[in-house]
Parts: sequence; structure tokens; C-alpha cells
Amino acid sequence: MAEGWAKALGQDLFEVYSAGMEEYPEVKPLAIEVMEEALIERVQNGDIQLN
Repeated sequence: MAEGWAKALGQDLFEVYSAGMEEYPEVKPLAIEVMEEALIERVQNGDIQLN
């Protein structure tokens, strides 16, 4: 999930790589759900502006 946040919020600032020990064929659905919910809340609160 940290890799996903870094890519979503810092793609212009960081070169992001996974530090995980296991490979997964897809992103876990719960991780997607949590990230979407948190990002929506941050956008609604004005913490993040989407261009």
C-alpha cells in the first residue's frame, strides 16, 4: 500500500519501487478500497487538488 500511495501522491518527486517480500498478481481489493476512500476524503477536505 505504501508503494501505491507514493506513486499516487509523489510520482513527480520520487522514483518508487516495491519493498515487498512477496509477489502478488494483483493489488489486494481491500487496499484499493481503503486508498480510494482516503483519497476521496482528502480531496473533499481540500487537502489535495486534482488538476
